[in-house]
Amino acid sequence: MKFGSEVHVLTVIDKLPRFAATVTEVKATIERATKRIEKQHALAHMIAKERGVEILCVIQPGSKVERIIRYVEEHNCDGLLLGYKSRSGLLRTLRGSTALEAASHAPCTTILTSLQSDSN
Repeated sequence: MKFGSEVHVLTVIDKLPRFAATVTEVKATIERATKRIEKQHALAHMIAKERGVEILCVIQPGSKVERIIRYVEEHNCDGLLLGYKSRSGLLRTLRGSTALEAASHAPCTTILTSLQSDSN
């Protein structure tokens, strides 16, 4: 590890059934999402390894902002890099922004970066 640093990739599964009939329904939703995310994490591992960087990928269910902040605190992170999708000012005001909210609560230096869509 260069400079004794670690790179953690945290993906939060927040699209859980609000009124699930059973715990099994919630678990099934988490399992489906986890399989999809694990494919993305495998690609991230491959790209990072090609560049000589080791990463730790983690998947957690729950509220995005709460999970991000808790993870940063529990792992004593020095920095937080958050990607965000650009939205209109009105939509951001009405709906909020996970990245902006997490950045405002993070106990460490935070960098926000805009994610480019494939359609651009």
